[in-house]
Amino acid sequence: MNVLSPSQWQAQIGYDSWSDRPVLKDKIVVHYNGPELDDADDGITAEKEILRSWEVYHLAKRWRGVAYGWVIGMSGTVYRCRGWNLYGAHTGDLDGDGINENNEAIPVAFMIGDHQEPSQASISAFRELRAYLENDTRSTYSVLPLYGHRDITSTVCPGEPLYALVRDNFGGFNMGY
Repeated sequence: MNVLSPSQWQAQIGYDSWSDRPVLKDKIVVHYNGPELDDADDGITAEKEILRSWEVYHLAKRWRGVAYGWVIGMSGTVYRCRGWNLYGAHTGDLDGDGINENNEAIPVAFMIGDHQEPSQASISAFRELRAYLENDTRSTYSVLPLYGHRDITSTVCPGEPLYALVRDNFGGFNMGY
């Protein structure tokens, strides 16, 4: 799995220098960009630019940078953003336990928009990332259930093509459904 750290994708802020109170993660929530990304297939250089633009947009919303723990490009590259160290800024409370999924869930975003299909490379990268996340002691379960952002909040995210993969658990067993 090709993972780029925040410094490798030239993040503006030091995601690795911050840390929130540890909370065991019990699910993965999948996201997408929203609007179509015309340059989504233009390789790693374009992906870094897209990610830096997301960071600028999220910082303008007064968030602590990119809202997600990990972002997956069409090239199959995984970009670490908040990683394990920081709570996400991506959704609400799914299970009504009073703990926001920003704390409990692992947010993973794909660099695609609207009706774009994820590439086979990005699907493979997601599967590898999921295995890595599930084998980490910070995960509650050895199989983390998958949810689309729309399962938690009133939104169309992560779009129809990606949501179909979430519902199919990217071809595996899904405890979430």
